[in-house]
Amino acid sequence: MIFVSCKSIFTKYAPFYNAFYAEKNYQVECAYIENIIQELTKEKSISFLDIGCGTGKHAHIFAKNDWQVLGIDTAEAMIVEAKKHETKNLHFRCTEFENAHFNNQFSVITSLFAVVSYITDNQTLVEFFKAVSNALKPNGIFIFDVWFAGGVLYLKPENRTKTITFENKTITREATSTHFSDKNLVEVCYNFEVEKVESFEEKHLMRYFEIDELKTLLQDVGLNFIRAEGFMKPKQIPTKEDWNMTIIAKKV
Repeated sequence: MIFVSCKSIFTKYAPFYNAFYAEKNYQVECAYIENIIQELTKEKSISFLDIGCGTGKHAHIFAKNDWQVLGIDTAEAMIVEAKKHETKNLHFRCTEFENAHFNNQFSVITSLFAVVSYITDNQTLVEFFKAVSNALKPNGIFIFDVWFAGGVLYLKPENRTKTITFENKTITREATSTHFSDKNLVEVCYNFEVEKVESFEEKHLMRYFEIDELKTLLQDVGLNFIRAEGFMKPKQIPTKEDWNMTIIAKKV
């Protein structure tokens, strides 16, 4: 069973993925996550796994704490970009999480940028959470963010267009969203045009969640639900203004 597979997407997108998110403040996001970790553990020698690491921007910053950091992703093109920044305590691997067979290995596991929202059915999600629990050391911490139902239903998916310049080429990305409210799903179709010469399409099916359903699923696999909060809003309960929420859990 494949938990989070991006093999069929990000292939052509990967080389200029970072350029599209150049304004994303990874440093501030990592500081936010680091504060949660410091709140919940006094451990200094931290072994850290980032699931769905993409091009490794978060993992690279976490490694600056002298933590042993491993980033994994199923999208080979993204890992190619991430590996350009490997260090002695930062490594990347193109693998499916369920095939890695980690066992009581990590102090902290993260899955950021709504990676868990790519898991669209409960059976797969439960198996994913079980694998996270197995991979964590006792008292290990699991931090992830997902799309929040309250925010998605209030703010509503929008169609958006963004244009960047990358290696002297103009690239336009059009995002068109289709909302399947009966299934708590949104399909985002990205159409890319490079210099009006090349074009390609990617479809991302995303799930949004209620807090209580995640709380139940986590606790069923031995992960103690600590809290949900608006993403980048420490200890603030998610509101309808929050598209993403952070979920924090700890291995029992």
